[in-house]
Amino acid sequence: MNQPPTVALYGAGMISRAHGAAAMLASLPVAAVASRTTERAAERAAEFASTPVTYGQLTDGSVMADVVVVATPPQCHAADAIALLDTGAAVLLEKPLCRTLAEADAIVAAAARNGGRLLY
Repeated sequence: MNQPPTVALYGAGMISRAHGAAAMLASLPVAAVASRTTERAAERAAEFASTPVTYGQLTDGSVMADVVVVATPPQCHAADAIALLDTGAAVLLEKPLCRTLAEADAIVAAAARNGGRLLY
């Protein structure tokens, strides 16, 4: 039997709770939660029986998920999305997409390099 895709939350603020709940309702396991602090990652991970991780573990590929929800502050969206796309993950990017047209172009280019798996 095929396993469902795994989801990681890249950011553990208020909106991450909604994304985690949506994943669980869709029977998609939340495999990892990353945050700026280990305490915040652990707190949110506990809500979804998940594993707290660092941002670096998701962007360097040492922890993998099929889908990563980027729910970081808007000024981080472009760099975060590009780094995660480059790991081969599908990325769901919380709004706003980014701050500038140049950042948008860079995100689109990263998605194109990596199979186009970007949802905004």
